[in-house]
Amino acid sequence: MQLNLTEPFIHRGGCLAMKAIKRWNNEWYLRSLFKDAKVSIEQYDSELDMQISKCEKAEVYFSDYMDNLNSGEYLPDCALSELNLDDKIYEDLDNPAYPPEGRGPVEHLLFLGKDTKSGAHIHIEDDYVLHQIVGKKIVYLMDFEGLTMNKPWDLYANFSKENFFRLPKSKNHLIHRVEMEPGDVLHIPPW
Repeated sequence: MQLNLTEPFIHRGGCLAMKAIKRWNNEWYLRSLFKDAKVSIEQYDSELDMQISKCEKAEVYFSDYMDNLNSGEYLPDCALSELNLDDKIYEDLDNPAYPPEGRGPVEHLLFLGKDTKSGAHIHIEDDYVLHQIVGKKIVYLMDFEGLTMNKPWDLYANFSKENFFRLPKSKNHLIHRVEMEPGDVLHIPPW
């Protein structure tokens, strides 16, 4: 399948053939893949802080993160190539429904959390393809013109100044809600 997208696209069941769909439901299997890897997490003092991505960053062992999965911590943008992981993880993430046409993914990023949120942001350069492996995820999409972005030199330059979860009702017509189940694939083009 080759897509040249100008709008987001949801492919229901598009990654059901990935080995990770069956294997990653087992927490101990996932822990065995990461072994003693250190990961960068975000820690939040409140749900409000989580909604606007106001956090402290910390380096922790993956197993410690898993032990505290319910404590207001989020593992975003974890670049798997930067960790010393068994190649088996990439075999699990191979999606037979999307054979690479000349080039595979630029990077595999892991997002992991329980009851977490992320501040509204834009993807500036690359296409993002989200594969929902375990659990459910709700993604809200809107044109970035509907938000006021931070200044280009700010730490979170691609994030909105507004709290997306508290936008005025007048902007609700701009928002599209996508509920992802294990096996779903969401394609998000830049901007």
